[in-house]
Amino acid sequence: DGERTVLPSHMVPPFGLVLHELATNAAKHGALSTLDGRVDVHWAPADDGAVNVRWIEHGGPPVVEPTGHGLGLRLVRGLIEHEIDGDVRMRFEPDGFVCEMRLPHRAAREATA
Repeated sequence: DGERTVLPSHMVPPFGLVLHELATNAAKHGALSTLDGRVDVHWAPADDGAVNVRWIEHGGPPVVEPTGHGLGLRLVRGLIEHEIDGDVRMRFEPDGFVCEMRLPHRAAREATA
């Protein structure tokens, strides 16, 4: 849910992998592992031209902060921080997992069409 946004072609493969890993984790461990669970994805432009993306899980099993991150979440962090040169923050809220990503202004821009 958000404004129409275009990623440059070089950003599409790593960001696609990020979304795939988040969906896989949600299906295995999070909100999508239950019938009542859902995932909301929101994005919005920031004042500096960056794009903020929020992945929010609801209705899954009880959330417990892990002692360490598995391969999937480490991959998400690595792709956002090193391939996209963005920032990522992951939180294990009582209602569900939240992943907030910031894509730099040179990586994403609003579509003109």
